[in-house]
Amino acid sequence: MLLSYNDDSGTHDETKVMVLCGFLATPDTWRSVEQAWQAILNKSEWPAVIKAFHAVDCVNGHGEFRGWTYSQRLAMFGDLVNVIVSSPLLAIGAAVIVQSFEALTVQDRELFKKDKKATPLEFVFHLQMQQIIHRGFDLNPAEEIGVIFEHSNRETENKFHELYADYRDGFRHGERLVGSPLFLEKKYPHLQAADLLAYSTYQLAMKNYFPREANPYFDVIPPFMRMLQGVMHDGGLYDAVAFESLIKRIRAEDPSLIGNKRKGAVV
Repeated sequence: MLLSYNDDSGTHDETKVMVLCGFLATPDTWRSVEQAWQAILNKSEWPAVIKAFHAVDCVNGHGEFRGWTYSQRLAMFGDLVNVIVSSPLLAIGAAVIVQSFEALTVQDRELFKKDKKATPLEFVFHLQMQQIIHRGFDLNPAEEIGVIFEHSNRETENKFHELYADYRDGFRHGERLVGSPLFLEKKYPHLQAADLLAYSTYQLAMKNYFPREANPYFDVIPPFMRMLQGVMHDGGLYDAVAFESLIKRIRAEDPSLIGNKRKGAVV
């Protein structure tokens, strides 16, 4: 069994970048990460016990981090990043520049809509599921994959259930996905790690595409920066140029596209 825990970032109104990221690993790896993560949250040196780590609150001093100094917040953030980079977690994710998606022609939007990619969130969900199936198969082609997301509103969860079923039943190797995705609260360290990855990927994309509007953010150590850059390279960060290339490949029915590898298709 492989388990993928996932979280989104940039889903607020008028967002410029939408991200869905997570980690894929064995249950044994996740148990080790959970223990190390919880040990850091429980350190006696902190001003207060953090019940559920939220990266955005840690960076900005909001929520449970209200009253913490910058150095205290940075220290916890750095300790948790070290847990991630020192563990055999496979980081996966995707991002889309929202204005590039919205600037697509009516014909191109219809092309995506037919494939259930009608919104930026649906688009990154597709990219993430393709990565989960593809990278999971590379890790161990014999293992089933369980997929977990942070609890969301009913409309989003229903949409994710629907799209997940499409991949489970309709795509090559999709049968390795367990029956249904789970939606859990962020009290679990697994989802807190996914939150940290998603928020950091979002911040990197904002810095690269919208530097004047990017919020202050912690500097990250080189191994974690390489992980973030790898996420965007492997899963894809879709701007206008990337969309143009993708649409050409879709119209040409490029068999190398993971999204074209439906069961029964000739590849």
